[in-house]
Amino acid sequence: MIMLIATICFVIAPVMSAVQAAKIRGGWIPEKFAGRAGEFLVRKHKEYAMVAWAGVVCGPLFLVIAAIEWGKPASYERLAYGIILIVCGAVMFAMKAQLPAAPVAPRG
Repeated sequence: MIMLIATICFVIAPVMSAVQAAKIRGGWIPEKFAGRAGEFLVRKHKEYAMVAWAGVVCGPLFLVIAAIEWGKPASYERLAYGIILIVCGAVMFAMKAQLPAAPVAPRG
């Protein structure tokens, strides 16, 4: 059950980051970072990189564990979880690449 909760959270992360990245590309900065947009962007880049590396590193590890335990019921779960982690990690790398490097002037 814990693996299911973790998988759902890891799938939600790229979806929410895509929404937030679109807002950031439009010039949105949270109020607590008013006047420090550069610091906000650096933190977002680090956050997206952390989630991306977690997926890209842990995903293949789950695939290896599934291959070692092949035939046992949990191996199929680990195989699916590994694939999901790899895909979500790759999506997070794409989201990180789309974030602006410098603060953007708000539209409108």
